[in-house]
Amino acid sequence: MAFCVQCGNQISDSAKFCPKCGAARTAPAASPAPVTDEAPVERPAPDAAAAPPQPPPAPAKKKRTLRNVLIAAAAAGVVVAAVLIIGKMNTKAKADSWFKRGYEHYDKKEYDQAISALNVALRFNPNLAGALAYRGGSYRYKGNNDQAIADCTEALRISPIANFALFHRGYAYFNKGDFDRAIADFNEGISLSFNYAPVYVGRGEAYSGKGQYDAAINDFTEAIRLNPNDASAYANRGDAYRIKGQYNDAITDLDAAIRLDQNDGWAYTHRGEAYRMKDQLDAAIKDFDAAIRLVPHFPIPYARRGDAYSMKGQYDAAIRDFDAAIRLDQNYAWAYAHRGESYRMKGQYDDAIKDCTDAIRLDPNYAYAYASRGVAYNQKGQKNQAVADLEKAISLDPNYTWAKNRLREIRGY
Repeated sequence: MAFCVQCGNQISDSAKFCPKCGAARTAPAASPAPVTDEAPVERPAPDAAAAPPQPPPAPAKKKRTLRNVLIAAAAAGVVVAAVLIIGKMNTKAKADSWFKRGYEHYDKKEYDQAISALNVALRFNPNLAGALAYRGGSYRYKGNNDQAIADCTEALRISPIANFALFHRGYAYFNKGDFDRAIADFNEGISLSFNYAPVYVGRGEAYSGKGQYDAAINDFTEAIRLNPNDASAYANRGDAYRIKGQYNDAITDLDAAIRLDQNDGWAYTHRGEAYRMKDQLDAAIKDFDAAIRLVPHFPIPYARRGDAYSMKGQYDAAIRDFDAAIRLDQNYAWAYAHRGESYRMKGQYDDAIKDCTDAIRLDPNYAYAYASRGVAYNQKGQKNQAVADLEKAISLDPNYTWAKNRLREIRGY
């Protein structure tokens, strides 16, 4: 028997390879050397490269003490806290960045883009009151007053002193005709020392909506004191003066509004109406022309210009303008009634009666429509209907002198 020179395993004389390590036999088997006094012959060391690798010795285990465990846990806790803080900081930074982007779009009157950006800001931080307030403002400018109110109410729940949320919600209520809630919001903003001219303008508009024109004028005046370049404050005060019959004061304020903002179609419309009431019809028509150029889809300038043409006796031009106004707003009772009066002045009594009837259908308390229809009936010889309409007009407006005079003419006393 022989032994493998690689691993020392015993192998048979006929084997060419070691059955254990697979090493080839390199020499024939030999009998053990006899014991002599000679020094033993040194055998060559086995080939290390051919030997199978031995696993390294296992490291000595450290003793797990309570102190070591606590130190490791504390280190892990610091890492977790740091990760959470960094994550929170990153989320806040992203929310602030998207809020800034949304505000920039809002400031440029790009309301759809503003809403999209503010939506992202609120996904990162649902409690960002400023983002809610300006998203509400964007919805208000788009005409979605209910969504504006919802956003601003949520902003105020998060931050009761969110001034712009009060401002936008107040205007949303105003747009819905809820003047008392609008005034309440504007009052709250003012009580928070929100010395912002548009808040006073908003409250003034709400007072105008309630017919409280003196209170409105006081607010518009305060807005002008806070910001002498606020065109809307001059325009609204001018319109309040116009409604009160103070036409010269109205024109003065509307002149100032137009100097500050030459693209304000409303200001041209109101100044034109003040000129019309002063019988300065050419100046009125010129202002209505400007308003139509600036706001071609707005029906009021067409209707008011039509009335100015009617006052000049240009009934065909008047009817064309009333037609345009009614195309833009088929529920515009004023335009129907005044077109009916133009037809009456042309002797087209049936057309006049039809238009005045449509005006009454749209506004059952419209004294002018009853009076104009009553006179048209009289001109057709239908005196009973004429008397009934004129009496109805006077019952709706006891100070309606023109209707009273027409009724006296029919009765003959």
